[in-house]
Amino acid sequence: KNSIGCANCHNNETTELRINVPHVNRGLKAAGLESFETSTHQQKRNLVCATCHSEYYFKKTKWTDDDGVEKTAAVVTFPWKNGLSSEGMQEFYDEIDFVDWTNKISKAPMLKAQHPGFEMHMSGIHGQKGVACADCHMPYTQEGAVKYSDHQLQSPLNTMDRSCMTCHRESEEALKKIVYQKYQRKTQLHILAMDNLAKAHLETGKAIEVGVTDDELKEIRQDIRTGQWRWDYA
Repeated sequence: KNSIGCANCHNNETTELRINVPHVNRGLKAAGLESFETSTHQQKRNLVCATCHSEYYFKKTKWTDDDGVEKTAAVVTFPWKNGLSSEGMQEFYDEIDFVDWTNKISKAPMLKAQHPGFEMHMSGIHGQKGVACADCHMPYTQEGAVKYSDHQLQSPLNTMDRSCMTCHRESEEALKKIVYQKYQRKTQLHILAMDNLAKAHLETGKAIEVGVTDDELKEIRQDIRTGQWRWDYA
């Protein structure tokens, strides 16, 4: 995205990573987590990715410039006050009545997930076991006496000998089959959820046409908001 983002990724194998963005520490503080500076080296290897690969919103924040003119800035903010789960982030958005857009058919107040890779990783089994993003997507490579992070930034399935098999005990072929089975199941559930969400929007739109009130539709619209948030998040 910018020079800071490039420096973050391309220094992932060093201890002193060049994170120069305060929104990371603000988000960590809100979640009750260690700051970047006090995090372990392995945790920093996740936080480098979290700089961009996270859910966020722009918080309207007033500030005054050097000439005394009051302005409003759109400050990047992580919704981590209630934790890193999709449920915790929606709870935060509901608390502040945040809406990304209103659906034109159902009039439901919608949320748009950005790219919560860091949150999904940290709440998943790999993050819980202390595996860093870079362990899989930038696996260590050895050339003679030199050990460094691979900077191809690709799917771990392309480098399984270094990305997966350092921990997993199945054969590469068996593990790859398990991963593809999970992908297939995820896609199947994704399509089912998408189909039902579309029907929910359309049926709510029809209810509006026949005179159902906003008060009567409030809980239904909240269900649509929740369902579509989780579908999009996944």
